[in-house]
Amino acid sequence: MKTTLDCVVTASEMNQAEPPPPSYESLGYGYGQPPPLPAGTHVVYTQQPTNTAVISFRDKPIAMTCQFCQASVTTSTTYEVGVATWIVCFVIAFIGFWCGCCFIPFCMDDAKDVVHNCPNYTPHGGRRGISVAESFAIGGVASVISVSATAPLDRIRILLQCNHEINRSGRLLEPYRGVIDCTRRIYRTEGFLSLWRGNVIACVKYLPEQAIHFALKDAVAKVMNVSKNDSPGVRFSKNLTAGALGGFSSHALLYSFDYCRTRLAADILHAGTDGKRQRQFKGIFDVYRKTLHSDGIVGLHRGFMVSCMGVVVYRGAYFGLYDTLRPMFLNYEGATLILTGFLLGFVTTIVAGIISYPLDTIRRRMMMRSCEEVKYKGWVDCVRYAYRNEGLLSLYGGVSINIMKSFASLPILIFYDGFKTLFTRYRLEND
Repeated sequence: MKTTLDCVVTASEMNQAEPPPPSYESLGYGYGQPPPLPAGTHVVYTQQPTNTAVISFRDKPIAMTCQFCQASVTTSTTYEVGVATWIVCFVIAFIGFWCGCCFIPFCMDDAKDVVHNCPNYTPHGGRRGISVAESFAIGGVASVISVSATAPLDRIRILLQCNHEINRSGRLLEPYRGVIDCTRRIYRTEGFLSLWRGNVIACVKYLPEQAIHFALKDAVAKVMNVSKNDSPGVRFSKNLTAGALGGFSSHALLYSFDYCRTRLAADILHAGTDGKRQRQFKGIFDVYRKTLHSDGIVGLHRGFMVSCMGVVVYRGAYFGLYDTLRPMFLNYEGATLILTGFLLGFVTTIVAGIISYPLDTIRRRMMMRSCEEVKYKGWVDCVRYAYRNEGLLSLYGGVSINIMKSFASLPILIFYDGFKTLFTRYRLEND
């Protein structure tokens, strides 16, 4: 996101302006000192987005001085937001929620006519706007609503992914034959509310996950000495590394939450030794207690390495597809550009999810071996067993539900984005 102050400078103002325009080298752009500019001239210099207010040549000037550094200029203010970028990034964040990574949206605007860079700029002209805590709270509420609304789809998907593992353990006499058969049997044997089994731990996971991610991301960024004086490529690579390390670290620390969610969702009512219907686990704490007793801390992290592989494959497939298709489709303007960007991001997210889906199935099947006598030696052993006994298509069990979940998340995503925009506007107008 970037705020620009646009101006047209007269010849007399140009001669009297203080302080004089700094060189582009001093601003970190590396273009050298701009040549003398006749009054009203429009000159374009390529630049990267910054967090500072920049004054550039545009029409409709308003006579005033820079409110941040008191430089003598004539300005009009425009506030620019990359809407398409925000929508695409929110789609990534919600649909890619399982991988534990967070993608930070950024805006890359077209080149501007830069004359003066203000060192004293503060976002929103010094007004507070929406705070980090408020943004965190809004995101938390939206995530809880999104996770809870799609929880039934999530449980059916996990049951289909772990279908043969449940059957192998003896708790499911006949494997589920598909989405409809699984839903009907769960509803008949456990009731409607059982579709939300495991949803509590999924909701609880959000707050510490985001807090740990951002804390670690900032810590890594400080260690790597991310500076505004770095070139755009260096700054991007440092931020990408910090974000990746923060995401993987939070994923590692909270992986047991994902394990607990999977075990509760895949825990169906079955006939016990006494003939009564029972479950393997009574609740969240029982999952941890039994797993630690039988397998130790390793049992809570079974499948972690293949989970990290899934994150890499998902992100690589998404950005590879998006960067390849973007130049072909995003050649429009206005509303058409926003709609096209949204659809492109949504489609590439679904395709990337399908490509990485087998790895998600493998990690969940490995999770199901904790608290069991027979365990996989590794993810290769899991793939070999699935191939020999069920066929490789078994690794795509529940993939249709995963696509349905993406569509189901759209209304919540749009509502969240709209509410955050309105709330931000309200805070800016009333601060």
